[in-house]
Amino acid sequence: MEGRMPGGPLNTKKQVCKDLVIWPAPGANCWNDRREAVQYPLAVMEWKANSSKFFAYDLEHLASLTNHAPGMLGVVVTFDAKKKDVLRAAKVFNGVVEREWLVVR
Repeated sequence: MEGRMPGGPLNTKKQVCKDLVIWPAPGANCWNDRREAVQYPLAVMEWKANSSKFFAYDLEHLASLTNHAPGMLGVVVTFDAKKKDVLRAAKVFNGVVEREWLVVR
């Protein structure tokens, strides 16, 4: 369920795609009447399916976005599907990263 949202302070693109975007109301999206990406979602999630490590860019980008859009939740999920390894999730809220927020073995 990939969705678009504003690029935020660290991204040169005006809008970016995220793996899961949750909006505050049915039919909501990032665009205003002039088709500019200006509205931020309630939550955004990034998945990495073939890695046991978090990508620094994902954490930095979501920290910047959630600091820029207070109250928005960011989650980065990573697991190694080939090894059927541990699933890890980092929570990012108001610019603060909690790396081992969820660990499932």
